[in-house]
Amino acid sequence: MLQLKLDQIKVSGHYRTPPAGGMFGGYVQGFGMSLIEGDLSTGTDGGTRIAGTWLHTAGPLEKGTFMVQWNPELKAMRGWWAVASDAGTRHDWIWRPTSSRVQYARSFVQSTAMVRYTMLCCWMYLILTTISFGYSLKTPPGDTALHHGVVFNSLYTVTYASFVASYMLLYKKPAMAYSWGVKLYMVGYAAFVIFYSVLLAKDAKVGGYFYLIGSLFFLVGSSFLLAATAPVPGGSGTWSPVDIGGSLLWGSITFFLGSVAFTADAIRVVNGQEYTQWLARAGNGIFIVGRIYFIWGSSTGEVGVLFFPKKAWWSKIQELGRLPTKMRLSTKGTREVEMSA
Repeated sequence: MLQLKLDQIKVSGHYRTPPAGGMFGGYVQGFGMSLIEGDLSTGTDGGTRIAGTWLHTAGPLEKGTFMVQWNPELKAMRGWWAVASDAGTRHDWIWRPTSSRVQYARSFVQSTAMVRYTMLCCWMYLILTTISFGYSLKTPPGDTALHHGVVFNSLYTVTYASFVASYMLLYKKPAMAYSWGVKLYMVGYAAFVIFYSVLLAKDAKVGGYFYLIGSLFFLVGSSFLLAATAPVPGGSGTWSPVDIGGSLLWGSITFFLGSVAFTADAIRVVNGQEYTQWLARAGNGIFIVGRIYFIWGSSTGEVGVLFFPKKAWWSKIQELGRLPTKMRLSTKGTREVEMSA
């Protein structure tokens, strides 16, 4: 993403850098970011020329210089980049424009609106999981639970698919392990849609296999999330279950434990045994705790757990304590007195 500074005849912006090296570098640490700033001038072919510096805030390199200019044949900016410690070695660099639709989508997924959408989904997940937990305690009449199972898991699948799509548009992408965990959850929810649909068709044997497939996808997906959210030296994560820095980790831990319960139940069903109610209750109950952790972990300074900015919400509470209040001073009359905390 580039920003023009017309008053300074400069351009600045940022872009995604490759993942860190090593076997687990990209899976745990994710992609990095680089800042660039350059001066605008006229190139050799009369087009725009940008020359300046780049700085990796997180990535495999450190800093260096670059130069790109408009290439009419490629219809893109083409030039080179070099590392400061080896300025003599220049690497080819091509900047290609993106379509307006893609740019609009990228602007949305990086905006506060996307955070609000995520928070809305997290609350929806908590409500639907709580309803499913209630069904595990007391089965509703007829096929109500099965119909709701199809609807609930369809909503999960579609919304998780939207998160997977948003990851492809983010400039700073999440760790690969985290995005793969979400992808596996999406496939797991799709398997549960089939599971409930098959049960509605009265084919319990085939349904049991899809119960196991969905549970295994959740189990493996939770393992990926654990790898992505585990605290690393120098990072902001923590093992504390009462610190927001550990909220995504503990959400992943609870989902892993809940997936273990569902997988154990699914294995029993595939082997011809009956569904185990206490395992379903344990799985849904633990998932509720995980949902709460993910709501907390999805909050930011601009969007708190109740959608309001955290500081604004607290200031509203404080303002309530300073509202004018009427006090009766005697039985003969009433006097209005402004009271403030």
